[in-house]
Amino acid sequence: MCGVYTTMAIRRTALHIGSECLVMRARRLARRLTRIYDEELRGLGIGSAQLNLLVTIGAAGPLRASTISDYLDIDKSTLSRTLARLEAEGLIASEGHTLRLTVTGERLLGHARPAWQRAQLRASREIGNRLVAALSDTER
Repeated sequence: MCGVYTTMAIRRTALHIGSECLVMRARRLARRLTRIYDEELRGLGIGSAQLNLLVTIGAAGPLRASTISDYLDIDKSTLSRTLARLEAEGLIASEGHTLRLTVTGERLLGHARPAWQRAQLRASREIGNRLVAALSDTER
């Protein structure tokens, strides 16, 4: 035995953490939900991460990248990559230090609603009413 813990003790600890850890459960749920939304949005050429940014910019008007990062709690490098993709596709435009939807981005956001509604329905069925209600009640 090389360490303080036996193999069985480590296994028990891992099983205990694995069966009760909230962050592990939340991440697994997030991956399941992301898969559903990405499948429904695929036909539009975007995924849930891009939709998230289009919705945020569309709802709040021109925004600074730092405001988006703070609001969505997205790390700046991830945000930069996703914004660059949206800009390259002509869905957003930079005006000084702010970002806004282009006409193409507005049009795509309008076309995304039916796919989003299908994803919402699938996700709600997948996770059940209690979890939908719990997620709807989470505060920022």
